[in-house]
Parts: sequence; C-alpha cells; structure tokens
Amino acid sequence: MFAAEAAGLRLEAREGTRGWTLHGTKPWCSLAANLTHALVTASLESGERGLFAVELRTDGVRPHPGPWVARGMPDVVSAPVDFDDVPAVAVGPAGWYLSRPGFAWGGMSVAACWWGAAVGLAEPLRAAATSERADQVALVHLGRVDAALWGARAVLAEAAALVDAAPGAGGDRLLAERVRAVVADAAGLTLTETDAALGPTPLVADLAHARRAADLHLYLRQHHALRDSARIGRELAARAGA
Repeated sequence: MFAAEAAGLRLEAREGTRGWTLHGTKPWCSLAANLTHALVTASLESGERGLFAVELRTDGVRPHPGPWVARGMPDVVSAPVDFDDVPAVAVGPAGWYLSRPGFAWGGMSVAACWWGAAVGLAEPLRAAATSERADQVALVHLGRVDAALWGARAVLAEAAALVDAAPGAGGDRLLAERVRAVVADAAGLTLTETDAALGPTPLVADLAHARRAADLHLYLRQHHALRDSARIGRELAARAGA
C-alpha cells in the first residue's frame, strides 16, 4: 500500500480509452522492488485522490534503489517509484480510500506499533533501576517512562473499545490524531529517557537495543509533530464554530 505524498513528487491517474493509467512518481514505496503488485493512491483531475491496483513488474514501472542510508529499518527500503503510462484498476470511488473508517484505523494501528517498540526499548530501564548501583535518578527515569507508556496503552485500549462498539467512530480523524499524538509523545519520551538513563553503552555494544532505538526513531517520524498537533487544533476550532 503506497499512499504517502511528498513535496515535488506527484502521481496522477488519467482515464482514457484504455482505462486508467498512472503517470509520475510516488514517494516512500516500501519494498517496491521486491513486490509484484501494490495499491497506490494517485491524484485525479477533480483534485481528489483515488486508489488503484497496479502491477509493479511491468513496463513503465521503475522503483528507485534509494536513497536509503537509514540506520533504522535498513532492510525496508522506502524509495520513490516512477510510473510511465502504467495501466491500473480503480478500487472504489474517488476519495473513498481516505474517507473510509479503515484509514483512521490504520493510523491508530501504526501508533500501536510505536507503543510496542517503546515497551521493548524501555525494558533495560527495569534492570538498571533494580541493580545494586541504582540511585534515585534511575528510579525517576523508569517511573517517567512507565507512566507515559501506561497512559498511551490506556488511550489505545479506549480507542479500540470505541471502534469495536461503533465501527463508524473509528473513522473520526480527531480520534486518530489524538491517539497518535499521545503515543508519539510517550514513545519519544521513552527514547529520550532510555538514552539518558543508560548512556551510550547499549547503543554501541548491544546490537538488539541499538536496532530497537534506530528503528523506533525512524518509524516515529511518520508522526508529523507540530503539524499533526495543528491539525487537532484546527479540527477542534472548526467543531467549536459549527
């Protein structure tokens, strides 16, 4: 599923006598060189975005080998793909992919992955806090991370309950943005606190820990920080004025 957008890159879908064709470049296409087919979003003449099924191993499709120098997720190359007059099949009506409840569910699912990664990253804090050399500061680091992750878990559980009780509620973008903001803050704090508490040693001597830290740091950048917070504020202001 390739649905990311980036400044300066654009993928367009055009309908003609041969049906739909794709033209342009799609950014952030994870493992595109290893896949045979994909679902991609593309801009329509109407200004909306449509969802299309496309074969990747056909003429006109060129996955870029990079750039991909990431230390986190080094094997999950996420690079642009060029499409030159490539046949595609429309999936659903225009705008359907972004408006369906499942789109918001997907955003919250990513937040659940952040949370799980942060839980694993924080585990060494427990050992540090219970060692003979542990001091009050070690306990502070553990307590701050535990409280943040516990709160994030509660938010994820509440969101899951809302979706289960009323699936349409999962389509509420405000719910998804709030969940992602809370979990992103907790995961970011976990990165900061583990670095401060454990120092550089596990980052240079513990391969599993170093990988977890690098993976989470990169994956967490799917959250757009202040821009996502601004979207929450914009939605709240719009609802207040309605």
